[in-house]
Amino acid sequence: MRKSNSILTAVILVLFIIHGILGALNMIDVVVVITKVMAWVMVALIAVHVVLSCILTAQALKTWKVTGAPYFKENTLFWARRISGIADLIVDRSIMFENLKSIGLWLEKEARHTKR
Repeated sequence: MRKSNSILTAVILVLFIIHGILGALNMIDVVVVITKVMAWVMVALIAVHVVLSCILTAQALKTWKVTGAPYFKENTLFWARRISGIADLIVDRSIMFENLKSIGLWLEKEARHTKR
């Protein structure tokens, strides 16, 4: 299951990069491509990734409970990813958004692409 989760993460990363490149090209009128479908596919893949990650974390915690040893040294990368993911969900980004608004870099309305 860990290998499939790693492959899924790589696919999400590749789709994210392609989505960014196509979006940038669309904004400068080089290529007009609808990337909404790709974005929804990425959302679905991320949801599957979250479910798999929760299952892996539950298995690790169950093993910790049974053996009495957390195996932090052996699973350092695994726990670092879990802790950083949880911290990312907890961090309050409202201060950053308020600072962006105060210096005029926050868009109140969604930007629209217009043909010339």
